[in-house]
Amino acid sequence: MFPVCWTLHLEGFELEVLDYLLKPISFERFIKAINRFPRKPEVGKEPATYLDKPDEFLYVKSERKTLKLLRQNVSFIEGLSNYIIVHVDGNQHIVYTSLNEILKELDHNFLRIHKSYIINKKMIKSYSKEVVCLENRELPIGKSYKQVIEDF
Repeated sequence: MFPVCWTLHLEGFELEVLDYLLKPISFERFIKAINRFPRKPEVGKEPATYLDKPDEFLYVKSERKTLKLLRQNVSFIEGLSNYIIVHVDGNQHIVYTSLNEILKELDHNFLRIHKSYIINKKMIKSYSKEVVCLENRELPIGKSYKQVIEDF
């Protein structure tokens, strides 16, 4: 614990700042700061919660509203040119964005299996070389995405 007289230090503590770098920054000092950052855990080890725990909600704009969707309930996302359809809890939400853009917002629980489909791995009931079966839908696997399923 460090008693301080500047509120800057208190704000840094609340934001869980790992280090402060004073400009101009030397390369050696930069490397030292980077090495303080916790590494991702190895497979089989307990993950660091603030590194690996993704935000549990996905925020999308549909019909002039911002929807807060629970990521684990999203079964799949379908691409339609400049729009996507997010399938969640039996409902469909049309969103003006591309599959590539929404993929940036998703975590490792989602796989792109086709140029038109992203699926939630937790929703997979079965799969073959050609299709992935979800609760009540079969989705095709694109030729260029077959390796993704084989690695799954």
